[in-house]
Formats: sequence, C-alpha cells, structure tokens
Amino acid sequence: MTANISAQGGEAQINLFEILAENGKESLTITPFELNYYESLLDHTVRLSLQVADTGYRTKTSENAVAVRSKDLDGRHVNLKITDAYQNELKFLDENKLRISTKKGIQESVNKMFFTLHLTSSEYHDNPKLRCAVTKNYDGHPDESVKRILKEYIQTKKNIDADPTLNTLSFTGKSQSPFYLCTWLASRSVPNIQNANQNLAGYFFYETADGYKFKSIDKLFAQTPKRKIIMNQVIGEIPPGYDGKILEHSFVETFDLNHLMRYASGQSQIRTFDPFSQTYVQKDFNYQNQYKQNNIGGTTPIEYGKDQNEVVSRYFAHLDTGVKLPGTVEEQLKQSNKVNYNPYDILRQAKMRYNSLYNIKLSIVIAGDLSLRAGDLMYCDFPEVSGEKLKVVSSEKSGLYMIHDVCHRITKNGFFSGINLVRESIGRKPF
Repeated sequence: MTANISAQGGEAQINLFEILAENGKESLTITPFELNYYESLLDHTVRLSLQVADTGYRTKTSENAVAVRSKDLDGRHVNLKITDAYQNELKFLDENKLRISTKKGIQESVNKMFFTLHLTSSEYHDNPKLRCAVTKNYDGHPDESVKRILKEYIQTKKNIDADPTLNTLSFTGKSQSPFYLCTWLASRSVPNIQNANQNLAGYFFYETADGYKFKSIDKLFAQTPKRKIIMNQVIGEIPPGYDGKILEHSFVETFDLNHLMRYASGQSQIRTFDPFSQTYVQKDFNYQNQYKQNNIGGTTPIEYGKDQNEVVSRYFAHLDTGVKLPGTVEEQLKQSNKVNYNPYDILRQAKMRYNSLYNIKLSIVIAGDLSLRAGDLMYCDFPEVSGEKLKVVSSEKSGLYMIHDVCHRITKNGFFSGINLVRESIGRKPF
C-alpha cells in the first residue's frame, strides 16, 4: 500500500482524449473541463461522462467546425489516458478503446458550445447485436463457460479474470445475449473454496479498467485491502499506519424488517418436486452457514431478534432431473437420475448472499486514487460517537468494506474519488 496519499483533493492529468478518425472523418483531440469515470459490481461496462466546451476554433471553416462538433462525434471510438499524482493510470487505447454512446445537454451560443459525452466499452454495444446471440450448448464449470462466451461471441481481447467454480452446469444459449448469460451464470455458481458446497454461492459479472470480472462474493472478501483510511477531524498529516483520510462519509441506514426476514436473514426453506422419482422434499437452511470468518467483512452477523430467526422465506423448485446432461445419448441415459442444477446447493445460498451483502451501505469521498476498482476491499476506521474528548475507534462501524461502485471525478477544483461500500456484518477485524 502507498503511504503518502493526501488528505486533501488529489491531482490528475487527462493525458489523452482522442476521437479516432473513422469513415472519412478526421481525428480530434479534445480537452474536457470535467471528467467522471465509473465502475460498478452491477454493470457490464465501464462508463465515462465528460463535460466539453468547444469554442469552434479550427484550422478549417467555421461551417465544417460545427459539423464536426454536432454530428461527427456520434458513435465514434475514443482513446483515453489518465494519470494521477501517484502515477496510477487508466488507459483505454487501441483494442481497449471506448465508444461514444450518447451526446446530451447541448447548449450553443455565437462562439461557444457546451455538451456532455457519455462513453462505454465497445463490447457493450456489440452485446445486443444478433450476430452475438449465444446459440451453442455449454457443459462444465460456469467460469469456463463465461470465458468461452466472451471470446466466441463478443470476441473480446480484454483480460477475463474468473474465479474457479466448484459446480458444473449444462445449458443452451437460447439466443440470449452474452452479458445476460454471464450474469445468469453468476447467480448459479459456487466458489471452489473449502466448505463451500451447500453453504456458499453467488458471483458478480462486471467490467473494470482491468478487463472483465467473474468473481465470487466470498473470494472478494478474502482479498487484502487496497487501502487503510481513517475518518477524523484533525487537520494536517495522516496518522501513522494509514494511507489516507476520509473527507466525507455517510452511512445509509435502511432498516426494513420484513425485507430482511424474507430475503437476507434467518432460515430459509426450500420445497422441491423430483419428476424422475416422483418425490417431494423439504429442507431448511440457516443463514449463519454462510458466515465464514475469512469470507465476510465484519466479525458478527447482524441479529434482528431471536424470535425472528425462524423459517422466514419459502421457495418451491422443480428439479431438472435428467435435463441437459453432458455426453452422448447413451451416456445421458446412464445418468438420467442426475440433477443438472441443484437448488439445495445454490438457489437459496446465492439469493441470501446477494441480499445480505447490502446490510450495511457506506458512501465516502477521498482524495483521488485511480488504482481503486469495483470489487476491491478498503479498511475504514471511524471514531466512536461519544461525549468524551478522547475518541476511540468504533469497534462496530470500522473494518473491512467492499467497493460496490466507484466514481473518479476530475474537475478544475481537484481530483476526488467517490465510493459506495458494502458489507454484510458488523465488527472490526484486526488488520
């Protein structure tokens, strides 16, 4: 970890913003006066929004200049490079280039034009095309299927970072879009870690500046924190042992007992019917089976009252016994009593893991840091709320949090990173 991140707004430089020459249109170099870069665990693409002021100055005639500004930007590719004060870089060049998705808010005067450009990855615009519709059959581990889909249909050359899965799954594309299927597989994947079977499930599929990610929630929480930061009111140097300060923060307190009991806490019950054996089965699952100390943000699950830890949600599932088995017809007949997708092992675990992840939500602003990505961990310390002059670190609010969304914002006033963090439990783990 670095040890010299300023407690004030950081600095960043837009080294390159080049709209590439396409379809007989000339390349353009633009200097935005404001840039926002976004990543999220729930987004299939990185996103940029840029505020641009164009004075119309060109070596060509003013008529051509207006045509370049208003029409020739739409849908074109962009090379972008940004560097912060700590030499962290965001690079979207060549095969990793971005595409102008929308142009909004055009305000024009006699000698000046203001507008906003929104950019996304090129693959994001390829995803809905008919030529990318997934039609093949896939067998084996979901992480390998994700890699094949992205390479065969989206034909991406970006890095694909996929956590190995414990389970296998056979399915047919059914002409669905690649990103839809990758997200569908994320909710049907069990991480290949100890004691995961029948206890843990749930992945995220998303894009960062480093490429595509297919990551287990539990493995994300097992990472080493990227930064250790503190919230205090002392002006000056950063306290020893910390990388930076939290400039602003707010906890999102949203307590809804009915929602929590139904989706995120207590026990769940699943009921299934097996058409092969004509049997009905009912099984319970305790949410505490998912709380492994190495795979959660805090130390203690959130309790909502002992009387609430009963059966709180029910699912009725139809087992797909004998459906979509791999191999030849003869091989399929030999294992016709096999279940392709077992809801006992995956369905409840994934649903509860996704919902419990949002038990605690925190928004912070720090000095800009381009090295931070969606899915990274941060260690945040907060003072205990009390009337004492000597503040101590809160043992409940402080600790590990996962970056759910991050926005790197460059303006004339400086460079800041706005971050939304989440975790499912309370308590401060040692660091």
